[in-house]
Amino acid sequence: MMHLRLIVPPALTDSVSDHLHTDERTTNLVVLRGCAVRPAGDVVECEVTREAASDVLGWLRGRGLYEAGAVALTDVVATPSRSARATEKAAPGAPDDAIVWDAVLDNAYAAARGSWSFYAFLTLAVVIWRPDRWSAVVAGRFWRRSSLDYQAESSPQPQAGCFGDGFTRRRELSGLPVVLTRW
Repeated sequence: MMHLRLIVPPALTDSVSDHLHTDERTTNLVVLRGCAVRPAGDVVECEVTREAASDVLGWLRGRGLYEAGAVALTDVVATPSRSARATEKAAPGAPDDAIVWDAVLDNAYAAARGSWSFYAFLTLAVVIWRPDRWSAVVAGRFWRRSSLDYQAESSPQPQAGCFGDGFTRRRELSGLPVVLTRW
């Protein structure tokens, strides 16, 4: 089971609550009129089976609730009631096999955001990883050894596509081009 908390504009509250009430895959329907502050509206809560969660969320999205209101979906640990057992029996399929695509997409977007600590550790890893006489050029920024005794009189320019010429190596690391060049 999944707990669904909605903030519904008052104009849509009756249609949303009627739809959830007639769907046998939902239970524990609660409507609190005028309780939501931001966004303003009515609060509608219910439990929905995992098998029906994507269908119910698709219906709500089609009514414009994602833009005009708010939707929150959480897992329910236990629902030891007769109505919850009847609701689970009404939904075809197994709850463990159900995929709630809105939750999958939301988690994927949250995990895909880069943070400053990710890029700092990536930079540190590239700097530590380089061999003794190599410098790393990552996305236009470069680091070189503080000791200048490895620097040649004329440093060769890194060429895109030069592989194994002894002076320039190119690698892909997490989607960023990494060019290693001898100074």
